Amino acid sequence: MVEINQKAQQVVFDALGNLYLINDVELFKYNASGLLVNRFSWSLNGTIHSVDVANVMQVLVFYKEAGLVSFLDRELVQLSDPFETYAVFGSEISRVCASSSGGFWAYSPEQQKLFRVNDQRKILVETQPLNQWIGKNNVNAIYENNQKVYLNCQNKLLVFDLFGAYLSTIHRENIQRVFFSEKHLIIYDGSRLYQMQAPFLQQQDQLITLPTTSIDLAWKKNNIAILTEDKVLIYNNK
Repeated sequence: MVEINQKAQQVVFDALGNLYLINDVELFKYNASGLLVNRFSWSLNGTIHSVDVANVMQVLVFYKEAGLVSFLDRELVQLSDPFETYAVFGSEISRVCASSSGGFWAYSPEQQKLFRVNDQRKILVETQPLNQWIGKNNVNAIYENNQKVYLNCQNKLLVFDLFGAYLSTIHRENIQRVFFSEKHLIIYDGSRLYQMQAPFLQQQDQLITLPTTSIDLAWKKNNIAILTEDKVLIYNNK
């Protein structure tokens, strides 16, 4: 177990096992041994809402209230001027995630549409309104994995292809976080982890017992990071 004595609101693993902590306007990067290696803060942008570290060379930082998306390099140095989301999409954006082909995905609750924009701020994908699948649910997160896009609507995951066409729905109550491995979908419901076997629609589950309660949780391969009120505990789950 590795212990990091730092308060935070969110924790995220990257593919190399580094851990990122969001604490209000600050982003901290720790290595697998729990040592602080970088930190980033731009208080003029306000509170950091979320971070996507799928690409360690282009860390996406989303400032929801300011309507800004910023990209950082692996040293947490800003790569370019932030995207002004309202200027690109014409409405408020509530959720974003990085795209494997560059740029990012964004969801507009006003339009109930999913967008993909490239690095030149050009919209490449704009779906039809998704209200027939989303209904009255809120979209809590967006993920791109293995040529698919997932919308976390708390009690279900909506699955789309990279062109925004609806594919399927995965049902699970109280979805807080979603993680992906080569053959599994990992769902955190606030107290437990469920490892779902492919194909995911068959609901074949393996329960992973957590060692303590948490405010937030991150999962990557055999590592679980549990955020408590004043620290982060990293466990190896081999």
